[in-house]
Amino acid sequence: MNDPRLPLLVSITRVSVSADLRHATVYVSIMDTGTDKRPAVDMLQAAEGFLRRELKPRLALRYVPSLAFSLDESIEHGTRMIQIMDTFQTPSEQPE
Repeated sequence: MNDPRLPLLVSITRVSVSADLRHATVYVSIMDTGTDKRPAVDMLQAAEGFLRRELKPRLALRYVPSLAFSLDESIEHGTRMIQIMDTFQTPSEQPE
């Protein structure tokens, strides 16, 4: 999707589909520090109809699932944890 209002780094981290394949929850990660991420998720939700039309010819399903977007902060949380761990030095890594 090419929308200049969306942050540059929006990644789909996983998709959960209902048993009847009629509903899908799309988990997205947004790597944009310092801004509220909820408007980007709302923009994706507003574009659901467009995205479903784009998916229709690509899916071999009778029905294209309805899409619900949810913010996934696991990648951002993992990045934060790595940064915190990098601040600790082991005794062998300390300068002499």
